[in-house]
Amino acid sequence: MAPASFTSSLVALGQLMRVSLAATAVGDALVGLAIAHLGDWPAPRAFLLVGASLCVYHGGMALNDWADREADTREGRPRPIPMGAVSARLALTTALVAFATGIGLAWCIAPAVGAWMAGVATLAIVYDLFGRGPYLGPLLLGACRAGNLAAGTMVARALGVTPIATDAGVLWVALLYGTYVFGVSSLGRLEDEEDPRPLGYRPHRALSRVLNGFTLAALGTFLVWPADLPRPTLFLVGVGLAFLIALTFGLLVVLPLFRHRKWTRADAGAATGRLLRGLLLVQAAIALPFAMVGALGKLACAACLLGYPLAKALRRLFPPT
Repeated sequence: MAPASFTSSLVALGQLMRVSLAATAVGDALVGLAIAHLGDWPAPRAFLLVGASLCVYHGGMALNDWADREADTREGRPRPIPMGAVSARLALTTALVAFATGIGLAWCIAPAVGAWMAGVATLAIVYDLFGRGPYLGPLLLGACRAGNLAAGTMVARALGVTPIATDAGVLWVALLYGTYVFGVSSLGRLEDEEDPRPLGYRPHRALSRVLNGFTLAALGTFLVWPADLPRPTLFLVGVGLAFLIALTFGLLVVLPLFRHRKWTRADAGAATGRLLRGLLLVQAAIALPFAMVGALGKLACAACLLGYPLAKALRRLFPPT
């Protein structure tokens, strides 16, 4: 294979698997681990969750393009399969291998973690094959991300970590994190003709979910710390800063989008891409209280912040939507 052909094939695979947003899958795993371990450094094999999260994410992206290949061809969408850059068979094979590898890596941590990630992968598969409609698809995507974040708690429990985050706190943060994704996904499905109805104020409703999900998830980190342990002052400062970051993100990024009165498909696509990259800022804000008190929290927060400019740089070569 000629170098130019090889390079173009790699670019096509990268587009198929949406590598511009791969940092968000890494963020899910690291932030989830930081929350569960209250910011402390985990056992080395806990980091296998990062690989598991990446593989399940890439498997979901590849399967999504495989499932949509006929519609993409019919609508003339510039995606790898209809453009002939990647064969349908290769896309399906990539998806299945990625799913199996992700579940296998999680299983190496503990069987319970493997079963949990198999559940997250199942949600992704159901979304790719059946998740259509204004609510089902976004709900499945939000559930995938919430489950991915909560996987860190399964790891901590399987490895016998003490002290560990509260179940109620993790559930609150994960569900509201999923609400942010639900809102972004609701907006993203409006960018093409899959939903032919007039846009109206539906983008505004999606943006409300985005804003509420981010702000309340950041504030909800307070509940993660066990009630029978004194909350460190630095942790409380981190919760306050996370809430301020959420408010600032809302004022500078989300609220300006509400000014649109006549949304177009292109507007919805541009806003979706911006909010998808903002997912890394959401993750960094959630990790911030734990970065104030532990090394893993610092790593998670730094990885999310460094991933943001990387995702922004890669979006031209590997469009996120």
